[in-house]
Amino acid sequence: MFTPEPMRKVNVFAGEGDVEAVIVTLGQLREFHVATSRSASWSSESPLWDDLVDGFDGLRQRADELSGALGLDAASAAIASPLSPTDDQDDLEAALAELAGPIDDWRHRTKETEATIDRLTDLRDELAMLAGLERPIGEVRAPRRMRVAVGTLPRESLENLEMVLFRVPFAIVPLRVDDHRVLILAASTRRHGAVLEHALSGLQFRPVELPEDVDGWPGRVADEIDARLADARRRRADLAAERDELVHRHEARLRGLHRQIAANLEVARTVTALDRRGHVFLVAGWLPAAVVDDVVDALQSTTSGRVDIQVVEPLLAGRRTVPTRLRNGGLVRPFEAIVGTYGTPAYGEVDPTPLVAVTYPLMFGMMFGDVGHGALLVAIGAWLRHRASGGGRQLGGVLAIAGAAAMAFGLVFGSVFGREDLLPGLWRSPLDGIGSLLLVSVAGGIVLVNLGYLLHLWNAVRRRDVGDLLVSPHGVAGLALYWALIGGGFATWQGDLSASSLAVTAAIPAGVLLVREPLQRLAGGDRPRWSGGMGTGLVESVFELLETLISVVSNTLSFVRLGAFAVAHAGLMHVVFRLAEGSAPAVAAIVVLIGTIVVVGLEGLVVSIQALRLQFYEFFGKFFQGDGQPFQPLRLFAGREP
Repeated sequence: MFTPEPMRKVNVFAGEGDVEAVIVTLGQLREFHVATSRSASWSSESPLWDDLVDGFDGLRQRADELSGALGLDAASAAIASPLSPTDDQDDLEAALAELAGPIDDWRHRTKETEATIDRLTDLRDELAMLAGLERPIGEVRAPRRMRVAVGTLPRESLENLEMVLFRVPFAIVPLRVDDHRVLILAASTRRHGAVLEHALSGLQFRPVELPEDVDGWPGRVADEIDARLADARRRRADLAAERDELVHRHEARLRGLHRQIAANLEVARTVTALDRRGHVFLVAGWLPAAVVDDVVDALQSTTSGRVDIQVVEPLLAGRRTVPTRLRNGGLVRPFEAIVGTYGTPAYGEVDPTPLVAVTYPLMFGMMFGDVGHGALLVAIGAWLRHRASGGGRQLGGVLAIAGAAAMAFGLVFGSVFGREDLLPGLWRSPLDGIGSLLLVSVAGGIVLVNLGYLLHLWNAVRRRDVGDLLVSPHGVAGLALYWALIGGGFATWQGDLSASSLAVTAAIPAGVLLVREPLQRLAGGDRPRWSGGMGTGLVESVFELLETLISVVSNTLSFVRLGAFAVAHAGLMHVVFRLAEGSAPAVAAIVVLIGTIVVVGLEGLVVSIQALRLQFYEFFGKFFQGDGQPFQPLRLFAGREP
């Protein structure tokens, strides 16, 4: 539970006639993480499979196009027949072409209808602008002896236009005026048409295109366009009903073909990425140790024993090359999303998710302690768990658990929607016990910081890294310095330890950390020295020691924010109720409602971030690298599995 699932490196040597069956079997089992193992003595060229990838990719794009036309997503569907990429391509292409006939015909008619509606709509808008014309459109569009322009220009430009045209014969007829622009009909003789066009272009003139395919009085033409537009919209409604009929008749088959094409494409792509030597393919990857025997038996059965399989236990020292599959379930799994934002545990590294599933809700609940506010978060989280998918479901789980923790602390503080007179608190209100609350916060921080040190020691022991175990800032020396400063400082404050004794106690681990690099080299069997020379090494070590000394204090005091935000939460609701005092009942209810929404939304977000910060910097920073790679098993299907 606290470490990733044990893995085994598996090398499968398969002949050219069996590699397809091997990949199909592994993809159906969904337990094999394919690893690239490029070797100079192996080749990756496979023309046959490269051609299959191109062919299936084209079919997938075609299936995507048809599915999109009918509004279908990539939901799960049954596979119509066993996968065989080398044999399936022609059959799938023929089946897809058969389906494409009626769908493409419907798409073509739909596209034409939509284009007609768009054109008629634009035409109707243009005619609406020409409603003030008292001439047939044809006469305005093509007068015999005049150059005519119809369009809009800024109101302030109208007078300027008249001034520009004063040397030539012209006529300007305002047709419609709005707040900023005026629709005009401007005319001049054909001889002076160029002058008119030049004048208009310099005054932000926007021409209205006079329809080429209509003639007559604008009002009468508009009625005709309205009738044609109504007819086109009726055709669009009929086509929508036809689409529903196409979906009803072809959805299941199209989904099945789409899924079978995608699965064959994944098989082909996987094979093209494999190393090969002659007619032998190397399928290298990782399997969870618990399923190795079952997968090996399945491969041998599928190929009638024609494949050779090697199973190797990975070395912990090379853990970053081993994929990580976490072993969390139930209430713990949603918190993998929090750990994942920091990184993926490396193979053999401690998985902090079970600890975060405890510490994060406790931190959040303490800062957000209120029965009513916590219940709201539980409700929101439950809704997300029910309605969302993927990351949304995980977020819902975290919210629900954090809300339950807030409710528990609300019982401790005796707070319900900010009211502290409805329930008897098990302890005291944050506003009445600020000092005690801050001390509890720091004490909890000391526990969590020390847990981080202990987990670092555990990781070092499992890696057999003696230097990191003994003399690193988070190893034995760092832990000794922490307690020399924190424990010794408290004892000195109480008068049980003199300042000189405190200095001596802290000087020993500090001295060890000062020469940490040479000691780590010595522990690793190397000559004790600084990599950059003694002078440079000492200077760097001094600064690193100062950083460690500062972090010892700051890491612990950072947990004061737990109590501080608990006080702030109670204080904000206190302010909300004070604002509502003296108002009419309806107004007071609105003030309390808005205040509650603001507190739950805004402060809930701030508290979430603060809890994350304490997890990442004060806790994870002691022991967690998070530089692993997630376990991604070979799957032959996009979207949800059937």
